[in-house]
Amino acid sequence: MQGGVCFRVWGLGALLLLALACPAAPARAGLVVTEGQGENRSFTYIQANRLRYEDSGQVTIFDLNQGTMILLQPGPKRYWSGTPEEFARQVKSTVDAQLDMELKALPDEERQALKDDARRPALEPPAKVPVRVERTDQVDTVAGHPARKHRIYVEGQLLEEVWIAEDVDISRELDPQKYAQLLLKTRSDDSGDWEFDPQVRALRTRGLEMKSIRHAATGPEESAVVQKVEQTQIPDSTFQVPPGYQKATMAQILE
Repeated sequence: MQGGVCFRVWGLGALLLLALACPAAPARAGLVVTEGQGENRSFTYIQANRLRYEDSGQVTIFDLNQGTMILLQPGPKRYWSGTPEEFARQVKSTVDAQLDMELKALPDEERQALKDDARRPALEPPAKVPVRVERTDQVDTVAGHPARKHRIYVEGQLLEEVWIAEDVDISRELDPQKYAQLLLKTRSDDSGDWEFDPQVRALRTRGLEMKSIRHAATGPEESAVVQKVEQTQIPDSTFQVPPGYQKATMAQILE
């Protein structure tokens, strides 16, 4: 699937941008999805509109009911919490402050020109790109689930191949509309991103993404492959800040 705060939100988004909200269902066990192998394993826990993603020594938690998120760093035992809007704003201000420090020694005119160049992409409205999703006849078995291959074309070029297990209905545990909105807000509402194209979002409605291949300029890049999908009751503490953690600033999180 697909430092600073590299909590792989797009790996997460690709995994979990799902269906239109389903009607309310009786309480049921949550889902635990394991990707990768050995030290490269990552885990996603989903239950009752809450999601926890563990990868590379960092944990990201979304609470869709509250509209909040938590970043945990188990090593130094510290955390940041707030809304997606606060996350986006604090990341921007922290990065801007770091940029100011790095450019401090330059002449005023040169420093301002470099700052303007660095910030210009964020100021310009994103251009919408043409996207096409192709459903193929190829079905592979991944982690015991039949996964159908789809191709995603952006501006006419094959960008990604995605295998979807249509028999895994995560939308019963996660409101996809709320989740998509939270992800957009963490990225300053970058509506020009092809990941949020209606066709791509519709693809995620069909089930759980089991693996993908991104066709980058440097060649094909395969994601971590789902190894296991378990249905189990997940403790509430999984989606909370553990005891003994200290609240951190965004600057500390981005160190």
